[in-house]
Amino acid sequence: MQAAMSHPRDTLALVDNTGEPMDSRVDRRSFLAALAGLPAVLAVGRDAPDSPRTAVEVDTFFVAGYQFHAGLSIQQALNPGTLLAARRDPANPHDEWAIALLAHDVQIGYVPRRHNGIPARLLDGGFRVRFEVVDVDPQAPTWERVLVRELVVR
Repeated sequence: MQAAMSHPRDTLALVDNTGEPMDSRVDRRSFLAALAGLPAVLAVGRDAPDSPRTAVEVDTFFVAGYQFHAGLSIQQALNPGTLLAARRDPANPHDEWAIALLAHDVQIGYVPRRHNGIPARLLDGGFRVRFEVVDVDPQAPTWERVLVRELVVR
């Protein structure tokens, strides 16, 4: 079964292997709720010692709150490929799924709220989620300065 977007913001139409549409339609909220079950799917083979490690890119986003944290002070050290440490912050009063991003032990911001629900659940479940700098544009507004990719490691 494959998914094909009928309209990217409204619904997700399911199609079978031949490309024929299936009867059921899923709205974005339901689709994202179903993705919350992803940890159970990823658990298959996660502890197999002889399986090769594979990183799958699942999202890209700009670092949220970059201008409010120490990112500007270490911006010269951020380059494409820089790995960022992720620290869950469930006690955050603004967002229970908050994930702080750190570079060189310095917090540079957060995974944006609209992107953090699934990776927070994966991190809480003990899965390896990696965040890597894709691009740094010193001339961009601070909220679009650091582009990051999220990878799930299997």
